[in-house]
Amino acid sequence: MGKLNIVMTGGTSGFGGITAKELINNPHTRVFLGNRNKEIQGAEHIPLNLNSLENVRSFVSEITKKIKPKKIQVLICNAGLNHPDINSRTVDGFETTFAVNHLAHFYLLRLLMPYLDTNARIIMTTSGTHDPSENAMV
Repeated sequence: MGKLNIVMTGGTSGFGGITAKELINNPHTRVFLGNRNKEIQGAEHIPLNLNSLENVRSFVSEITKKIKPKKIQVLICNAGLNHPDINSRTVDGFETTFAVNHLAHFYLLRLLMPYLDTNARIIMTTSGTHDPSENAMV
C-alpha cells in the first residue's frame, strides 16, 4: 500500500499545527498543506489564500497535478479566522469570516470531490470563533 494523501488547511498553528506535525511524522502519509505564508517542514506546501475563490481553484489545480493518478484519502479543512469588522469583504465580495471559514472550504470540498478516494475521510473543524460566549461583540 502506498502513502495516504492528506490535504489540509490551517495546519500552521493551534491544534491544526499539532495535527499537521503528527501527520507529517507518520511515514505512511504525504501531507499537502495549504496556507498563506508559512511552510511546515516535511509537508508539501501549496500556497492558499481562502479570501479568494480563484485562489482556491488554483490550489485545487496544483493538488490534482501532484497526486495524479492517485486519490486523496483525507481532507482536513481547519483554517479559520474571526474578523472583527463585519463590513470586511473578500475579493469576491463576501463577508470575510463567513467566506474564509465556510464558503471557501465548501468550495474546496466541491472542487476536490472527483479526486477523493471512495472511502475518503472529510474533516471539518471549527473553534470558539463562533461561540458568542467566547467572542461577545462589544
